Formats: sequence, structure tokens, C-alpha cells
Amino acid sequence: MLTAYGDEETMKQCAEAGADDFLVKPIDMTTLKIRIELAKRAKFFYAFRESFLESLKTSYKIAEESINKLLQENKELTMELLERINLLAEFRDDETHEHTIRVGNIAYEFANALGFSPEYCYSLKLAAPLHDIGKVGIPDSILLKPGKLTAEEFEIMKNGMERDTLMA
Repeated sequence: MLTAYGDEETMKQCAEAGADDFLVKPIDMTTLKIRIELAKRAKFFYAFRESFLESLKTSYKIAEESINKLLQENKELTMELLERINLLAEFRDDETHEHTIRVGNIAYEFANALGFSPEYCYSLKLAAPLHDIGKVGIPDSILLKPGKLTAEEFEIMKNGMERDTLMA
């Protein structure tokens, strides 16, 4: 801004109007040259700053997209793992499999009634049947035995249940 008025009110009005610098008449050519050089540096600085900020925004967006992709892949792998572990119960016996399905469904209904997100409810439905995962290590002769267990068989069964408790 070039003006004949050098008072503070005029300087304030010029700054509010968007002036970057303020010169008062009569103009000293050395001062003008210095101010022009400073303006060039400022222009370079602001251009560099703008470019740098754009670069940061782009990097942030790429990083955020990568993190979101990894989180989604992790979620999908976790769901697949839970589904595969639940399949183990199917191969033991129908009663155990049906029990784990009921436990998952009940857990889902409770979580849903409590207002949890559908995604959380579904995750719980898949995870709840893992409460009996220790049974996988119990021999069929004990797990499927129709009668009363011997003391030794009961210890084996109890150890399997202790593994369930430790995993929970």
C-alpha cells in the first residue's frame, strides 16, 4: 500500500483491506527495493507452504486409506477365523454344534436388545460359541460318552473346561 498518510488508523485500514506492506510517500528507492525483495521471499515462502500442506494432505489421505484398508482386511480375516473355528464343533457331534449355534444366537439377541451395533452383534454371534473350544481337545470317547464319566475321564474333561476358562 502506498499512501501519503502514515498514521496508525490508515495502516490499520490498509491491513484490513488486505495490504501486505505499507509505504509512505515520499518513497525512498532503497527501501522500495528492499520491500520488493521481501515480498518476493514471502511469495516463495507462501507458495512453498501451500505446496507442502497439499503434500501433507495427500500423504495423510493415503495413510488413512491404507490404515482403513488394513483394518477392513483384519476384520474380514478375524471373521473368517471365527467361522472356521466354529466349523470344528460341527465335526465333533451334532449336539455340540447345535449348542454352540444356540449360544451364538442368544448372545446376538442379548447384544441386539442392549442396543449394540449390528456389526458388533454379528461378531459376538460368531465369537460366543468359542466358550466350548476346549472340547476340541477332549477325546470323542469321553466327550460323547452316554453314561457317567470315570474319575480319570472327569479330570480330562475338567482340564478341557479349564482351558475354556483361561481362553475367555
